[in-house]
Amino acid sequence: FCRFLLRQADRPALIYVSTAYTQVEDWEYRNGYEESKAMAERSLRANFGERISISTFSCSLVVGDSKTGAISRFNGLYPLIRFMAGFSPPFLVGNKTGLLDIVPLDWVVGELRAMIIRFAASGVAEQVVASAGDKRIGYEHLVRLVENQLGEARETAGLGAQDPVPILKSRQWDFLKRSLSAWSPEGISKNEFRYFERLLQVYGVYASSDRVRAPLNVSRPSPDPVEFLPQVIKFWL
Repeated sequence: FCRFLLRQADRPALIYVSTAYTQVEDWEYRNGYEESKAMAERSLRANFGERISISTFSCSLVVGDSKTGAISRFNGLYPLIRFMAGFSPPFLVGNKTGLLDIVPLDWVVGELRAMIIRFAASGVAEQVVASAGDKRIGYEHLVRLVENQLGEARETAGLGAQDPVPILKSRQWDFLKRSLSAWSPEGISKNEFRYFERLLQVYGVYASSDRVRAPLNVSRPSPDPVEFLPQVIKFWL
């Protein structure tokens, strides 16, 4: 694409979309996604940085519109919501007091649009980090918000309420996993348990480690997740 851009444009410019959960230097990568994003940006700048004006737009965990909850794909946070709704897990895993960086789709799009407008006016490349900053939400707080919305949906459907799910520390989960051959967790089948393991591979590191880049060059702060997450969960339901 960059070679095509160089052939077609008089003043080639590109915005590389990355994640606020990584950066090209001074970062301990928690998974292949973070590392590959950083590798791609390093390669892009090394090979084309002198010939193409490269800006970087990095956002954190994106969910639906802050007012309607609408979104076209249910990735990121949504597998956790799906698991809690479909399997009634006996426990979750993570750091109760850890902070998750969640931002709504409309705010992210607005910040990307503002970045493009600034570049069109100035021609100066920049880096934008569209993250929640001090609006991050505690992991346990998020879990209870999901439970509240699921509880309302169950009540509407004439189903009984469920108890709050306990949250285990990672070391407790590691012990249980090692003992799994002699232990059958009540309320969850082996298939569900395997799904839970796959889910942990995706969200587990972020439920246990809250390292994320601070907001940079945003035009306004991200909305409070306590205000927009109920709509996000309802839209999924």
